[in-house]
Amino acid sequence: MKKPIPLAERLKRQAATENGIIQAQMKEQLAALQSGLHDIMQRELNTIKADIERQSRNLGWRALKNRLLWPFLIGLSLSAGLLGGSWGMMIYLSNRIETMERTVAVLRSQGGRIRLNTCDNRLCARTDEKAPAYQDGYRILKED
Repeated sequence: MKKPIPLAERLKRQAATENGIIQAQMKEQLAALQSGLHDIMQRELNTIKADIERQSRNLGWRALKNRLLWPFLIGLSLSAGLLGGSWGMMIYLSNRIETMERTVAVLRSQGGRIRLNTCDNRLCARTDEKAPAYQDGYRILKED
């Protein structure tokens, strides 16, 4: 027959057994929590890496766009505007010069080879001294 174990010793053994069970369950739960946290951290790390790669690609495109593409397009637009404006002004001025040359040719054909000058800050021209004077002091101008 078994010898009865005193109550204090039996309670100590029961507490030790329960303590072992509790510690084993805590270890299992901590291991499960650690595994779960590891999985969560790994997913977050992968998300962060993907975000960094995407931002890196976006940053490269933005840098290319802001540092090269926009200045190039603006410069091209300004150059085209200057070239178009210069070309338009050149066409306008050449047409104007042609008009003036035709006017000068018409005036010369009508005897308009008169050289004008300024005398005492007033417009003056040579007159033909041999030609007669006309009404109101008009005289014939001398052609060059």
